[in-house]
Amino acid sequence: MASILDLPSEQVPHFIQDRQAKPEWRDDERAWLAARGLQAIVMVLKLPLPTILEWLGTMNPGVHCIVMGMGSNGMPHAVVACGGSIVHDPAGNLGITGPMEGGHHVLTFVGLRSMANPATKPALVVDMSPIERHERIGLHFSGGKDSLALLYLLRSHWGRLTVYHADAGDLLPETREIVGAVEAMVPSFVRINTDSRAWRRANGLPSDIVPWSCTPMGRAFKGGGTVPLVDRFACCRASIWEPMYERARADGVTLEIIGTHATAA
Repeated sequence: MASILDLPSEQVPHFIQDRQAKPEWRDDERAWLAARGLQAIVMVLKLPLPTILEWLGTMNPGVHCIVMGMGSNGMPHAVVACGGSIVHDPAGNLGITGPMEGGHHVLTFVGLRSMANPATKPALVVDMSPIERHERIGLHFSGGKDSLALLYLLRSHWGRLTVYHADAGDLLPETREIVGAVEAMVPSFVRINTDSRAWRRANGLPSDIVPWSCTPMGRAFKGGGTVPLVDRFACCRASIWEPMYERARADGVTLEIIGTHATAA
C-alpha cells in the first residue's frame, strides 16, 4: 500500500500483520483509506498471472495495483504491478508462483472515495505531496476537458512538470486549437507525433466485437473476413499510450499524472 501511494513505509500500518491475518484487517484498511479520501477497489480474478499482467498493461497503463497470490514459500504474498509487469516485491525476490487457494488472484487498486449523496460531497482537497517528492514529473495532456482541468489545478507547479501530448494526426480542429494554446502557455511541452490512420490501414479497424474470421489468423483461412479488425484499445495503445509512456521513460520521468472523470476512474 505504501508503494502505490508513494509514501514511506512507516507511514502506512501493516494491516494484515497487526490483525494477525484475521479478516478484520480489511476494515482497518478501509477506515485508514477513508480518512484520506480514498478507497480500495478489490477484484478477484481466476486467470493466470501472465494474463492478468497483460490485461493490466493494456487496460490500465501506468496504474499501480497490488496483486496477491501464492508466494514461493507456499504462503499468500502480495506484490505491486504496473504496465504489464511486477515492479515491486516487498520481500525481495519471493515472487508469486501461483494463485491463492481456490485458483484466484486478488487485485487491489486505490481510488478516490465515492460519496453516496453527491450533495454532501466535501470541498475538493488535493494531496500535492507526491509532487514534492519527485524531480521529473510528466502530465499527460489529451486536449480534453479532464486533462485541461488537471492542468489548471496544477498551475502552481507548471515550472516543475513537463506536459506530454500524443498527436495521432486525427484531432478535431477545436481540440488542436486547445493543444496549441497550452503548448504556447506552459514552460515545458513535448508533442509526440504518430499516425493513427496509417496504423489502422496496416493493422485494421478498432472494434468492440472482433469476429475470429476478421483476425489475422482468421483472414489467412479461406472464407475469412474481408475487413481486418482489432480490439478497441489496440490503436490507442499503439498511437498514444505506448509512445507517451516510452518518451516519458526516456526522459527519466518518475511521476506521471493523468486526468480522468470519476465515472471512468
